[in-house]
Amino acid sequence: MKKCILITICFAIYSCTCKQVNLTKNEKEWLNPYKKGDILIFKSNLGSIDTVKVIDKTEFITNENCQWLTIGDTQNQGINIDLKPNICHNKFYCKGEVSIIKSNVDDETAPFFRIFGLEFSKNVDRLIKRKVVLSTTGKVYKSAYLFQDKINADNSGNNYMKTFFWDKIDGLIKYESNDGEIFEVTNR
Repeated sequence: MKKCILITICFAIYSCTCKQVNLTKNEKEWLNPYKKGDILIFKSNLGSIDTVKVIDKTEFITNENCQWLTIGDTQNQGINIDLKPNICHNKFYCKGEVSIIKSNVDDETAPFFRIFGLEFSKNVDRLIKRKVVLSTTGKVYKSAYLFQDKINADNSGNNYMKTFFWDKIDGLIKYESNDGEIFEVTNR
């Protein structure tokens, strides 16, 4: 009887603990380019200047208090970045957001992007790499990530954005509106 009670107590204690699911080094690289307070300056092919500020960067764990009975037994690691442009390109989605939350230890996690209304929330198999040469700086990105409306991203709000490019080292490097205005990063 004592053995049965001991086994029950051990099982209860084990089942009441949460498992932390951590982001891999490769997954964290998506959000490494920025820290809170960074300022990005973009120049367009039409001469417009846009300043984008990193207004917040937060690292967090879901289910922080390990509420295994009501929420579950996993604690997922995540990182979130909020971007605020000087020019509000889309009144419904003026801010930009990039986040990644690890939900399954066995699967590679892709980030969630919402850049001025253009959203990517797909799997890693929907990521597209492209070579990008910036006219503003001449810098060459051999494998920047392309996010394009109706290809691997979806527009929300007023359908302002056509594409944006993200680099794991420099972050947001280029974006293009549906009316043909192209903004490229000039410096950080």
